[in-house]
Amino acid sequence: MTLENAFEIEAILGGLAGLFKPDRSEPGGKEGFEFHKFTARSSERHTVLGVFGGRIGLPSATEFKAVLQRLGGDETDKIMLDFCDCTLTRSALGVLVEYAASVHGRNKHLYLYRPSGQVRANLKELELSGFFSVLNDEHDVIVSTVP
Repeated sequence: MTLENAFEIEAILGGLAGLFKPDRSEPGGKEGFEFHKFTARSSERHTVLGVFGGRIGLPSATEFKAVLQRLGGDETDKIMLDFCDCTLTRSALGVLVEYAASVHGRNKHLYLYRPSGQVRANLKELELSGFFSVLNDEHDVIVSTVP
């Protein structure tokens, strides 16, 4: 999943390609997960979309945490994490819960966008389904970005 042309961006973002612009991509971690960052900018605030692919588990938990911490700056209001092509182990979910707490503590909004069936199942098993706001499709994203 490398971003070399507009077709790949469209494939990742679906109908949101006109809203989000690519910022950077990072190669796979120890387990081979990939990360791409996109930003939608308005006059005052930014919404960041982090797109993850591959498997994120204990061997890459430190790298996953570092990637998450770089996602939202002071001007970022909303952070969306796309895990539709991703597997998150319990270790990775622990990192995600810690990150969510820090995001909420800074009065920002965190959303999971199109989490995979495996991610949803793990969230349910760990009784974390209600802890995260989930966006299921492009319509939910557009609604969440309107002030």
